[in-house]
Amino acid sequence: MQELARTNPSTFEVHHEDTHIQWTASPVLFLTLAHRNVTKLPPCADQFTRHRPSSE
Repeated sequence: MQELARTNPSTFEVHHEDTHIQWTASPVLFLTLAHRNVTKLPPCADQFTRHRPSSE
């Protein structure tokens, strides 16, 4: 988690007997939703909007 917070990719590995599982995670600072002008948006469309600083 600390590496991801520093915007570095991170790897987690699990070994058990003959099994080796590896997960790799890369940080994403911002992903936009594509094509917001369509008629049928997914249910989560209003939950993830671009952050706009307040004008104070």
